Amino acid sequence: MSLVNKIYGRIIIPSMYYLRGDLRFKYFNQYKRNLEKSKKEIQQYQLSRLKKLLIHSYKTVPYYTELFDRINFKPEKIKSVKDLKKIPLLDKSTLLQNLDNLKSRKRYHLKECTSGGSTGNRVVIFKDKRYNEISKAIFMRDFFSVGIEPGEKIAWIWSSPIDNDKLKKYFLHRLLWHLNRRILFNSLNYTDLEMENWLKKDLMSFKPDYLYGYPNVIYEMAKLIQKKKIIIPKIKKIICSAQTLEHREFIEKIFNCKVINQYGSREILSIAIEYNNYVMHSSDDFVIVEIGKNNEIILTPLESYGMPLIRYVIGDQGIKKKSKITDTYPFQQFNIQIGRISELLNSHTGEKISSGKINMQIADQKLNIGEFQLIQKSLQDIEIKIVKDTNSNQNDIEKLKSIIRNVLGISDIKITLVEKFPLEKNGKKIGYKNLIENK
Repeated sequence: MSLVNKIYGRIIIPSMYYLRGDLRFKYFNQYKRNLEKSKKEIQQYQLSRLKKLLIHSYKTVPYYTELFDRINFKPEKIKSVKDLKKIPLLDKSTLLQNLDNLKSRKRYHLKECTSGGSTGNRVVIFKDKRYNEISKAIFMRDFFSVGIEPGEKIAWIWSSPIDNDKLKKYFLHRLLWHLNRRILFNSLNYTDLEMENWLKKDLMSFKPDYLYGYPNVIYEMAKLIQKKKIIIPKIKKIICSAQTLEHREFIEKIFNCKVINQYGSREILSIAIEYNNYVMHSSDDFVIVEIGKNNEIILTPLESYGMPLIRYVIGDQGIKKKSKITDTYPFQQFNIQIGRISELLNSHTGEKISSGKINMQIADQKLNIGEFQLIQKSLQDIEIKIVKDTNSNQNDIEKLKSIIRNVLGISDIKITLVEKFPLEKNGKKIGYKNLIENK
């Protein structure tokens, strides 16, 4: 790590956050030490944090007070993490129906957070300040575990609504990115020419140590680099997140570096990450990961006190696994079996549009649609399959059609109501499918 990187990572960036009253670096240094603990120590730590969370939830959260009394669950008497299984699951429908009752009665500064909704099942949760800062610390700690330290330069391949911000806020946003030693390729919508110019100019000028972002867009970059024979700076490693990682070998070949998979969500920022041996480990000192029926992933973040999410069913599938590979860190091994997949769509003008642009507008307008799958059959033909349930609202469905018309410039939109979400042959849930050939 260069001297400049160290100065940024250990002095400039931490000072910037401390001055803003943000303690993420304090928590980062605290949780970083957990990497040196034994598995038994982490299990004991996990149980103590869980017990404290459950007692807090019973005493201050109306939903859990009523639930625990009804099932005769005594949080102070738990002896093992396995006792969690006595508590019913919290699915997204239940969460939406009990939003206010899931908030703690204690005074927390709560910030609204909307899930990405990659299959249309949008969820609103609220994060307290401490939980939000610890979440960012765990994100940094998990990066640290694969060799990425604060202060190193990272290019983010991400969807950002920055272009819609007011000018003053936009400049502040850009300043913070600069101080954090980041640049952004905004994959919300772009053309191949814009991507090519970014690779040749911004990427070459910035010379990042690492790339982080959506694997489908990074795959598009790799194809463009190969096709146009674009010269790029040396990249040490690529971290992919938010979508199912496919085409790993091709991306590694083109960028000539390892591609590591990271698993997180907007509700729970950092859940698991692969280490350099490609084996994924869950962040057990921050979140309890259970695998339920049909390999569904069930999560309990241990520090979410403003709005506890106990046994939250996130909508992905995974597996716990044992490996002959010697563990370096004291966390359980865990692999995504079936994760979220969302594709790039085509606008009538030839732009590639991230499905996140549609999700952001759904979240902004707080639409209640339930689960849906959008299928793009041509530049002027869209079909939306909507699961019939209590979360579907006809007025909001019409607003969804309006969003799609504005984003993609497509007027022919067919709505089909279905009994359950259509799965692919391999069991994957795909919220957005692009069937246009040679896209």
